[in-house]
Amino acid sequence: MHDETPLVQFKLLLPARLKDAIAAIAQVKRRSLSQEIVATLEERYPGEQQESMVVDLPSGMLEQIKRAADARGNSINQVVVDVLEREFPPPQPDRDILGVAIDLALPGVRAASSDEEALQAIEAGNRVLAKTNLGWRLVLTHVGDKRAIGFADA
Repeated sequence: MHDETPLVQFKLLLPARLKDAIAAIAQVKRRSLSQEIVATLEERYPGEQQESMVVDLPSGMLEQIKRAADARGNSINQVVVDVLEREFPPPQPDRDILGVAIDLALPGVRAASSDEEALQAIEAGNRVLAKTNLGWRLVLTHVGDKRAIGFADA
């Protein structure tokens, strides 16, 4: 959230499961619920805020970039940004998010009277994991006659 931006307060109604998922992610990132919602919206709708810099390119490099841009039907800037994003991907989310996902699912799994109820509880954790790049999901498994939570590829 940017400090120089004037803030406006309003009420937001959202499903409880979505609020729980946002709150879990906010807890991991040590943000308030409002800060997490604003950060997510700013990421999705970046607006006009862009950084710029001057780069000295080796001889002939600008022409190569121009040709690539023309071939793709993109701007020179977009070609450069695409290459940089591929070369420098965003950092992976903290693996503590797994703990948050389990903490959301485990009470429901323990209290469930059926596998169907346990699977519904696991979905709360999977909604959190779906917002990450970890590539994992929670699954219901059994250890003896007890229900347990396991991990699988998403």
